[in-house]
Amino acid sequence: MAAPATEAPVLPPAKRNKADTSLLHTSAALPAADWSALLPDLVRRVADSLLATNDLDCYMDFRAVCSGWRAATDDPRSDPSDPRF
Repeated sequence: MAAPATEAPVLPPAKRNKADTSLLHTSAALPAADWSALLPDLVRRVADSLLATNDLDCYMDFRAVCSGWRAATDDPRSDPSDPRF
C-alpha cells in the first residue's frame, strides 16, 4: 500500500539582496541560455508558484524579464478584484 501523499509546506518569500550580481555572470565553458524562449505554459507555472507564496514583488520582477513572459502571465491591473493581487 502506498503512503498517503502530503503537500509540501509553503515557505515565506526568500530575502533577496538586489545588489548581489555575482550570480549573473555566465561561465566561459557554458553558453548563456535563451530564457525568453521558455514555453508560455512553463512561464505561467513559475508565475503561479510565485503568486502562491504571496511574493508579488518577485512576480512583478518575473513579468519584467521580457515581453513574452509578460504576455504569458496575468496582469495585476487587468482585474482589480483578483485576490492574488
